[in-house]
Amino acid sequence: MVLDAEPDGANCEPVVNAGRIAIVCHLLRSRPDEALAIADRLEHLPSRFGTLAFHTALCHAELGDFETARSQMHELAHHSVAGRVRLEAGTMLLLLATLARAEDDIDVARELLMVSTLRRTTEVYQYSQHVAEQLGIGGEYRRLAETQRRQMRHPGWAERHHLDGIAALRNEMVRRNWLD
Repeated sequence: MVLDAEPDGANCEPVVNAGRIAIVCHLLRSRPDEALAIADRLEHLPSRFGTLAFHTALCHAELGDFETARSQMHELAHHSVAGRVRLEAGTMLLLLATLARAEDDIDVARELLMVSTLRRTTEVYQYSQHVAEQLGIGGEYRRLAETQRRQMRHPGWAERHHLDGIAALRNEMVRRNWLD
């Protein structure tokens, strides 16, 4: 099976990448329990993109396990707000938008999602569009994504955008009383 790692770990990266895609596919098909089973199965495998913690937190939010989702997102937010990894704040904003949507805080969810369309791994781009559609802002989100893709070519834009994402994440952490 594609999601089986070799005993010596030689194929961990492609297995974890396939797992990320499978997790998002299951989330898009409203099967968070199956998505979580994949995340749990692969969480021990190393990857240059880090753990599957972002995906696991999404699964818990989609399952309605808000206590676990909040706990995981709280920890991830503290790591992401440091800004050491490009696009991680944007991915974290997607997670928090998903949580806000699940908590029926639609305005906050829309605001967080519209800060950035840039994500750390490619499979969450599709999930982002899915969340935008659920929030009733799919067209606006697609236009923002196109604008941001064009702006990435301009010198200095990526750094400013990175810092704006970190600032938005910090603001949401303040709103949630997550700054320790």
